[in-house]
Amino acid sequence: MKSRYFIKLIATVINALFNAFILFLVPKSIGPESFGIYNYILNIFNQIIGVLDGGTSTAFYTKLSQRNEEKKLISFYIIFSLLIFLILFIFIIFLLLTNNVDYIFMSENITYIIKIFFISFLLWFARVHIKTMDAYAFTIYSETIKILYVFISLVLLISIDYLYQITLNVFLNFLIFNTLLYNIILVIATKLKIKWEFHLKYSDIKIYIKEFFIYTHPLLMTMIIGSSVTILDFWMLQKYAGSQEQGYYALSFQIASMSFVLISAMTPIITREFAKSYQANKLRRMSLLFKKYIPFFYMLSSFFSIFVLYYASFFVDFFGGDEYSSAILILSIISLYPMHQTYGQLSGAIFFSINKTKEYRNISIFFILLGVFVSILLIYFLDLGAIGLALKIIIIQILAVNYQLYLNCKYLNISFIKLLIHQMLTPLFFFLIIKFFDTFLMIENNLLKIIVVFIFYLLIPIILFQIRRKNEYIKKIQLL
Repeated sequence: MKSRYFIKLIATVINALFNAFILFLVPKSIGPESFGIYNYILNIFNQIIGVLDGGTSTAFYTKLSQRNEEKKLISFYIIFSLLIFLILFIFIIFLLLTNNVDYIFMSENITYIIKIFFISFLLWFARVHIKTMDAYAFTIYSETIKILYVFISLVLLISIDYLYQITLNVFLNFLIFNTLLYNIILVIATKLKIKWEFHLKYSDIKIYIKEFFIYTHPLLMTMIIGSSVTILDFWMLQKYAGSQEQGYYALSFQIASMSFVLISAMTPIITREFAKSYQANKLRRMSLLFKKYIPFFYMLSSFFSIFVLYYASFFVDFFGGDEYSSAILILSIISLYPMHQTYGQLSGAIFFSINKTKEYRNISIFFILLGVFVSILLIYFLDLGAIGLALKIIIIQILAVNYQLYLNCKYLNISFIKLLIHQMLTPLFFFLIIKFFDTFLMIENNLLKIIVVFIFYLLIPIILFQIRRKNEYIKKIQLL
């Protein structure tokens, strides 16, 4: 588990640095309005694909992790993926024929819409192949491919920046080529490593449809409602605040999401461990995994999130420039999102691992619908634009995640109160540490000061990690 996490972490960090380079280059080059249009259309497609996925990719990963010998699962999900592509393509044709493209996407540029559709699907399809590799514990192999691929992409983007002026159209062309190449490499690598053949009978398809439906049907309504509400959020922001506000929010969210790099690498691995522990009826092992990893990764995400919050004005200026100065307050708010996203993803993995998808659905739907009222109040009535959307995301995230956490603590016999106190004290602790270093380090150059503060600040989690690694959790887990 350590080696798989380590290579996934390296690959995720390298990929995050590449995304940071894109974020440094693109928003400045195309401006807030074009950046807002791109992110708005991309978010719409991502949400539609989320509905069509309906939790099936999670079911595919969980079942393949439990039944590695059953390679027909891969063939089945490839067919399902192509069906998603076909449905999306028909949806776009329908909008074109009925003249509803502008109403949904707030853009009359059909070329942009079609290009972003391909990008969105290819990104999702690549994640399916990564999950396939992870299910077979071939994480080191797949992440090595990702690392090499990122370096190729970086060289290509630098070359494009040198040869052309980056516009939205040039950037979209780069992404299409990039994601298509990545998928081709992953398809070839998956077939070579896992050695699966496209062999599937009609009777197999019927069995898998039934099995996947039983697993995902409690989640389907959640996906539909959740994605519809997310689309509504972005649609209201686009309609009542405009593309610039969309651009401010997109930049802020992407900067804040960098804090989630370490945890996103852990999620599929710990989900696999939870699933295998549950399959073997090792509840005690699940409890120890939970107590060992989840508070620790919350601490790591808080470490980065609070740093971004404290220096929000610097990060906005660095990545966006003067045109994005209105995004400073938005970033200060949304930077808190990755902290609770840690609990959301890692704690949520318990529900999927123990097949409590119906309970997960009920919780999600309640808080999603609560979020609709919050969105309408903040974006429409109070006219807060991107600030309103950021506030809504944080409020609903904290409430939903902590209720899920409470139920998981009950199931695993863990103290919820201790984790709640840990959630509140950890960010406060890091904020006071940064405040201390920022106040007493007398350095005039702003960039140099932030670098020096970060170096001193970095010592804190290193010390805490050295203390924590002496605990007995890992020995207990290995014995179970």
